[in-house]
Amino acid sequence: MLPVASFVPRQFLGLTGLDHDRDKMIENDGLVCRTLCRCAERTFERLAESRTAGKALGEESFTDFNLQGLRRARGDRLVTHQFTRKEKAGNGADWEWWFHADGHGFGMRVQAKKAHKDGRYVLRHYTRSFVGRVRQSDRLVEDAASGCLPFYVFYNHRN
Repeated sequence: MLPVASFVPRQFLGLTGLDHDRDKMIENDGLVCRTLCRCAERTFERLAESRTAGKALGEESFTDFNLQGLRRARGDRLVTHQFTRKEKAGNGADWEWWFHADGHGFGMRVQAKKAHKDGRYVLRHYTRSFVGRVRQSDRLVEDAASGCLPFYVFYNHRN
């Protein structure tokens, strides 16, 4: 999982305001970044462990682990909503998250992809709709336009 905090405008991570509050705000930014980095490290480790054991965990398991960890560690700055399979077919996203601070928010619609053993990602996944088969990535971009940025998270490990 990539540390998305580097892509989030500073005011949404609590980095705007009066100078005397700057140290505290920078500390909060670091906590979000560290939490995302810890999730990335743990995902990397879990992928290695599951492949070594011969029972690779699915993409949804990694998403569950990471969102649970993010909610527990940074629920004060991050709101997540995990979509059902039916919702995912309609919007192309596994989850939505909102980084917030001081009355401002920054939303992302996120699609996760787990690398295969050979390091490839299947990005041309199709979903069914009333107009036929539609690329999941197209759905993600179109539906995210309603107020969020479309975003991919890649779960991977060196083989």
